[in-house]
Amino acid sequence: MCESLSPASPHENPADPVDIIAITAARELDTVRAAMAGGVMHYLVKLFTSTVLLERLDQYVQHRQELRDHAAIAPSMLDQARIDRMLQPGALAPAALAAGAAAPTVPADSTGLSLSKGLSEVTLDAVVATLQRVVVGISASDVAQHLGLARLSARRYLEYLLAAERADITQKCGRAGRPEKLYHWTAAG
Repeated sequence: MCESLSPASPHENPADPVDIIAITAARELDTVRAAMAGGVMHYLVKLFTSTVLLERLDQYVQHRQELRDHAAIAPSMLDQARIDRMLQPGALAPAALAAGAAAPTVPADSTGLSLSKGLSEVTLDAVVATLQRVVVGISASDVAQHLGLARLSARRYLEYLLAAERADITQKCGRAGRPEKLYHWTAAG
């Protein structure tokens, strides 16, 4: 299966790589090893819970976001830390992933704090830079729009910065409905 999705040579279509999440009942060592060699990012053995599937999909989405973020910021060269993070989705053995084992630990951000699961250092740096540029505060929606993120993703990064005491929050009232939360960068921490 993997061979039919991949180009015959790496030079045929290098711009359109195919990412694979295998969902299968096959548990034989040779099958799992062939899947790994074929580039399978995650290998889920039936029957698994929807929670396990959602975790793998979340990991995949985060992985793709990390690749997009890096391409937007520094498209050419990668350092070892970025390469390690790019390879992280395949860091656990497929059998461990299928059994629902915990994901590998997430690296610390540039402040030395451990990143929460699913957060990318590249995206965090972009959120911090955005916060540092604003004077009056910025909403999660505005951060999301500015960086091309989902609002919920932007909010997760902002909440991480709040918990790390790198940001403050104020509420902007005046319109009908809920008050808007505005995030501000702080020098605390």
